[in-house]
Amino acid sequence: SALLLLPVAATAQLTITGIDGELEQNVRSFVSLASEPCDAEPWRVRRRFRSLVEEARKALEPYGYYEPHIDASLGAKDECWEVSLVVDPGEPVRLRNIDIELTGAATRDPEFDDLLQPGTLRSGAVLRHTYYDNFKRALQVRAAERGYVEAIFKDSRLDIWPDEHAADITVRFDSGPRYRMGEIRQDQSVLEPALVSGMMDLKPGAPFDGREIARAYRDLSNSGYFSRIEVVPETDRAEDQAIPIRVSLQPANRIEYTVGVGVSTDTGPRFRAGHRNNRINTKGHRLISDLSVSPVVQGINSEYRIPLRDPRTE
Repeated sequence: SALLLLPVAATAQLTITGIDGELEQNVRSFVSLASEPCDAEPWRVRRRFRSLVEEARKALEPYGYYEPHIDASLGAKDECWEVSLVVDPGEPVRLRNIDIELTGAATRDPEFDDLLQPGTLRSGAVLRHTYYDNFKRALQVRAAERGYVEAIFKDSRLDIWPDEHAADITVRFDSGPRYRMGEIRQDQSVLEPALVSGMMDLKPGAPFDGREIARAYRDLSNSGYFSRIEVVPETDRAEDQAIPIRVSLQPANRIEYTVGVGVSTDTGPRFRAGHRNNRINTKGHRLISDLSVSPVVQGINSEYRIPLRDPRTE
């Protein structure tokens, strides 16, 4: 088959001076003219050029620069248009008043302490919109992980005063009550329910903790009994501040075979075969057998495993 190569239209040159790093990168990715090829219609290039300065201004605002001075010029070279942007970002807007209040049961939860410590949102720091958005998102994620199902922002404002080069932040976050672990419902017929329960540290009535959900998933995955695992908090079915947990499991392959050949200076050529029954019964019993054959050494090794009270370690 033949590969058809099509000519790629050359892209014109956009030169930006006065800024670098992430400021330049954001301006370059934000302005629509940067994507126009050399053979673009002149009217289209001129129309996009007219909005170039305003687009560059908008690209600088998320980084705290609201009063930049921008000069733009449009020209042509080697049968292609080219644009030059000279940017003076000006004085940045800085954070002034930071008013953050946490209410609800989370005020007694030390897992929120690190979020409330002065960090990227501190008085005197250059305003970065992403820091404000990330802080709000972090509060929401932490609340969800810790079982604060009713958490809401009662107020969240980012007030910007470009003339004063200042910005004020107000956040009122009410966590509401912390929910508990509810019923642990198993949707599986792979192993006896008590054995599956022994692989997880999920206790009905205990304070909800997303890390325990993640740990239960890892422990079930590491067991090797299952090919598909779901450990899902069903918050939409929560009652009396208790979140039921659904554990859905699909079996992994019951039988596995392995074969290998090799050469060693001590034993010469050797052959190895293995047989593994990962699930003899619903009690989780396993049988592992290995056969090794060489001119010097022959042997077979078998191991029968029975999980006990804590099947992860016993």
